[in-house]
Amino acid sequence: MSSKFDIERFDGKTSFSLWQVRMAAILSTLGIKDAIYGREVDAEMTDKKWKEMDDKVLSTTQLCLCDATLQEVLLETTTIGLWKKLEETYIKKSLTNRLRLKLRLYTLHMAKGTSVFDHIAEFTSILNDLGKLDVKVEDEDQALLLLCYLPTQYKSLRDMMIYGREKFSLEDVKGNLQAKLHLDNKMTSVDKGS
Repeated sequence: MSSKFDIERFDGKTSFSLWQVRMAAILSTLGIKDAIYGREVDAEMTDKKWKEMDDKVLSTTQLCLCDATLQEVLLETTTIGLWKKLEETYIKKSLTNRLRLKLRLYTLHMAKGTSVFDHIAEFTSILNDLGKLDVKVEDEDQALLLLCYLPTQYKSLRDMMIYGREKFSLEDVKGNLQAKLHLDNKMTSVDKGS
């Protein structure tokens, strides 16, 4: 049985952590994931077999990077070197990475034609990446940011969620968005049926 896996090429703008998990999963299914952890993982393997596996993982990983990102790691000749360089660049606990991710978080808006679910997934991905850098965004602030990033068609939902509440959380906002979408879909199907 043969399986083909598609992975979006990492461009430095999307979540590195998410790409890294997907990439490791693909390498694992190919039976070559050990190379991302270095030679110590399988000291029993012959040098020739290790070199073959490392070359395979290195080239597979390079094929899953966009041109600009590949340029940043082009001089790396081993899998572990390439992965360390990517991690240093995109998830190292540095001021640059914190500010880059905060900028993504604070400028995120739901683009026209984007589904709410995709928007929430992108929002959550940024929060997860910030969490890996030990940046804490309080739950109430997460909820408010998500509401603010919604287009104007969600103004009544936003107003309902903000005023006259005792509790305000991200889960509340997500739940209300899902309920609204469910109701909108039901209304659309009723309108189409009449």
